[in-house]
Amino acid sequence: MLKGYALSILPVVLITILLRIGDRLPEAILTICVVISFVVLVGGVLYRLVKFNLKCELEADEFATELVGADAMIKAVKKISEYHEIPVKTPKWFNVIYSHPSIEERIKNLRISQAKNEKAQNM
Repeated sequence: MLKGYALSILPVVLITILLRIGDRLPEAILTICVVISFVVLVGGVLYRLVKFNLKCELEADEFATELVGADAMIKAVKKISEYHEIPVKTPKWFNVIYSHPSIEERIKNLRISQAKNEKAQNM
């Protein structure tokens, strides 16, 4: 978690350094470096928002598993994927672009949640 915050601060540090040594750099190079730093900063913020949204979606699935059971949720997720023609297997970048986890990841997490629930009931 600390690594993510450090990466978020990096562009700000770079911009500060560039502004301090800006009088010694050609204006075009300074502008390019500031723009790249800004893009990295905005990209990092957007990435964190997407990751937060994915976490919320998976927590909602886990809560639903407690209510109706993992088998019913897996069946529902598969039906939704068929209805909307979403492939079950998707590339890794899928979770970065879309606001919902991939079907494959949701099913995997539903099974993990089921195992946790069964373990808690057996104790």
